[in-house]
Amino acid sequence: MSYKDYVIIVLGLACYAFGFSAFVLPEKIVIGGLVGVGSLVYFLGGIPVAITSYVLNLLLLAMAYRVVGKQFVLRTVFSATVLNGLIGILQPLFPEPLIAQQTFMNIVIGGALCGVGVGLVFSHNGSTGGTDIVAAMVSKHNDVSIGRMMIYCDFLIISSSFLVFHQIDKVVYGLIVTFLASYMADLVINSNRQTVQFIIISKHWREIADAINNNAHRGCTVLDGMG
Repeated sequence: MSYKDYVIIVLGLACYAFGFSAFVLPEKIVIGGLVGVGSLVYFLGGIPVAITSYVLNLLLLAMAYRVVGKQFVLRTVFSATVLNGLIGILQPLFPEPLIAQQTFMNIVIGGALCGVGVGLVFSHNGSTGGTDIVAAMVSKHNDVSIGRMMIYCDFLIISSSFLVFHQIDKVVYGLIVTFLASYMADLVINSNRQTVQFIIISKHWREIADAINNNAHRGCTVLDGMG
């Protein structure tokens, strides 16, 4: 990765940390990922989110080193250090939500900021660690996709907040933040795509190829295959 990539990754992590610390955590909302686990521990025992999240990241990376590889571990250690360092700094600054008495507004803004942050990190080959480490380990030995395993893990973490607060609305808000963050991350990642490939199967391949070259001014490759 280049110097520019690291700058954008740090910017994305700062965006995530601010959205979480200023809007989501003060509303006592638990989201997915190891930050969500850190939130549960914080609400139960008062241990800062950053400490729990960082320790769990390091433990999981040590367990999954052979599965995820050296480069993933190094990128994740860097991101986890920056992210949890920023959360550790910002959390004491926002004992109350940034927008008073506007829970839904806070979770929408917080979820959007978290999603933009994750999108910036992923679009520049970074990693935030978290539940994707668990998902990678489980999918290595079971017939479950990483994406599906991450959904299972996040849903379990968010649902656990009901055992802490005994309020179903907290669970619903946590799910809204997580899905909104995923949607915003997809938007950011897709907006940074430099190339898009389409596969067109047709008997009129010559006419299509001429139209792509002459009208769309894009390149195309003709493949002759047999099933």
